[in-house]
Amino acid sequence: MASTQAEVTVRMGGQDHVIRAEGEQAQLDACLKEFTDRLETFKSQSPGIAERRAVILAVLAIADDLLAARREQQVREEKLRRWAESLSARIESTLDTDPA
Repeated sequence: MASTQAEVTVRMGGQDHVIRAEGEQAQLDACLKEFTDRLETFKSQSPGIAERRAVILAVLAIADDLLAARREQQVREEKLRRWAESLSARIESTLDTDPA
């Protein structure tokens, strides 16, 4: 299976930076949009903020969202596991009491 190469150009500090990564172009474009939206949010909320500081804040905000999503996913998976175990126990109980 061949891997695909995606590429985006990020402009920071008046310079263009070409970023290449394995994966789908649309996914990389979406990642860049998320990052630039966060970056612009921090820059607009704090006029005069240094670009490097805004970048760090944007990255930390995205990382925080990722960790929160992972925690939520773990909670959902645990609820699903308990539900499946309960359902399995009910099915086994029903089969054990079935006279057929």
